[in-house]
Amino acid sequence: LALRGTLCADCGRHADFLVGYRYLHFGESLEMNESLTSLDPFTRGTNIQMNDRFATRNDFNGALLGLETEWMFGPLSLQLFGKLAAGNLRREVVINGNTVITSPGAAPLTYPGGLLALPSNSGTFSSNHFVCMPELGLTAGWQITPGIRATLGYSLLWLTDLVRPGDQIDRTVNPNLLPPALPSSPIRPLFTLRETDFWAQGIRVGLEFRF
Repeated sequence: LALRGTLCADCGRHADFLVGYRYLHFGESLEMNESLTSLDPFTRGTNIQMNDRFATRNDFNGALLGLETEWMFGPLSLQLFGKLAAGNLRREVVINGNTVITSPGAAPLTYPGGLLALPSNSGTFSSNHFVCMPELGLTAGWQITPGIRATLGYSLLWLTDLVRPGDQIDRTVNPNLLPPALPSSPIRPLFTLRETDFWAQGIRVGLEFRF
């Protein structure tokens, strides 16, 4: 959402400034399921179902400033824009898992924790971080007729310090803590917030009709 104002304009070019508000949501989830059946003579036929889920959510709210310019060269037009949003990025990581053990002739038993999501690293973890989010774009247009114009554009957006589910997995696991767990150390896996940068690229193809 932005307000537009013209800085300068003439017959071959114009420049506009943008002031507004920007919101971006980026969420992902990663789920892993494993099913094992025992072949041991004492526990033959026992089934172990392990489930892990890692989910992340990123919500950005911030102020937006931008500049957009356009040049005309006969039927050809070139538009270049730059935008910068600055504000708060709220990150949330949700980790949970469970294990279901079903023995022949017995009711299933459910335990908290799977393989990589155990009680030691499970839960909901949230934080807030101030970030800047720049975006650049270029659009070329061709005036086919006085009322029809074809456009082709490219844009690049960059957001820092967001969270993604695969980065939150601790691959060091103490097997004694697998359900049903036994008291043991080290207490692993553990949760450690890991941040990453995110690039988004886009291509736009359009056809404008003016009456």
